[in-house]
Amino acid sequence: MTIDRWIQEYKPVQHPTGDEHGFEVDGKSCLIETYEGNVLERLPHNKLWTLVENDEGDMIILAGLHRVNAVGYLQTEEPWETGDETTHPDPEDDDVDEDDWEMDDKDDQD
Repeated sequence: MTIDRWIQEYKPVQHPTGDEHGFEVDGKSCLIETYEGNVLERLPHNKLWTLVENDEGDMIILAGLHRVNAVGYLQTEEPWETGDETTHPDPEDDDVDEDDWEMDDKDDQD
């Protein structure tokens, strides 16, 4: 699934304290920094995701909390089910601004 589709399906929420660290969706900063363990421990495990830079330099999202290559964490309204859910890079997606991780709310073409 693409990141756009993931956004539509799982609905990322604003950072729990309102801090602005990036990965903006609909004007809300959603990224929880890797050093914010005190924030993560209060959130439902099955609604937490990891934004990861893969070996090819692409940003992908993995269900659950991961440490290797983690850029930060995201909380969603909808829970993941198996823990195997992940996004894949969309080579045609020009809505990702890798400088500040802002996302435009656009219909997914998949």
